[in-house]
Amino acid sequence: MNDTILSPRQKYILNIIQSSDGLLREEIQSQVSQSYQTSKPTVIRDLNYLLKHKLIKSEGSARATKYFPI
Repeated sequence: MNDTILSPRQKYILNIIQSSDGLLREEIQSQVSQSYQTSKPTVIRDLNYLLKHKLIKSEGSARATKYFPI
């Protein structure tokens, strides 16, 4: 991993995705809400941050977007 600084929540999201074969945003939101009290827009921002820093990849668009480990 590069010098990207991740929050504990972003690390948690990254671990969820890395331990899967791909997840929909709703599935990620469901798992994150069990450990963190966070809104849907916050999870979307975290996913976009992870995508921007090339820590995960995505396929699809809108609600059908699936997130995969690199």
